[in-house]
Amino acid sequence: MEETTENRPHNKTRQHMENKPDSKKSYNPYQISSIGVDHENSSEENHKLAARISLAVRFLNLSFVMLIIANILRLNQEMVDPEIAKYILYFLIVLFLIAIYVLVFIVYPVAIGIVLVILTTLVMISASIAVFLQVIVMLAALSKATKKVSAMNMKLTFLGNVKPRK
Repeated sequence: MEETTENRPHNKTRQHMENKPDSKKSYNPYQISSIGVDHENSSEENHKLAARISLAVRFLNLSFVMLIIANILRLNQEMVDPEIAKYILYFLIVLFLIAIYVLVFIVYPVAIGIVLVILTTLVMISASIAVFLQVIVMLAALSKATKKVSAMNMKLTFLGNVKPRK
């Protein structure tokens, strides 16, 4: 009637798992397996890959902000010195190329589909922002013109009310 800890049912399961030769490589339905990948180091590789992806995303965010600035500079050319705007645009192009380099050559296994999606998204968003900014500039010009016309109308009505001298 002696009951040791070895004979309890839950310990038998644990003991069976410890004696199993390939307990690390057991079937896990939630693990995405790929050919030639060592799953023992996969969590460390996943952290490295996540860090690389976050770095690439930060570069892309920065380049996206720079694209917005470039569109604003392009629309407001009379307010910004053209020489300074040219150097800023060169800097933006270099930054964007660095972001693409980080995505393609450092995060290569994931990068091909992501690069295409992000590039098309950036192009579409920057084009829509450029159109939006142009509409704002056109509305501002229209409001200036409307104010001038209303001021001219005020002058004309004022002049129409003045009685000529005799």
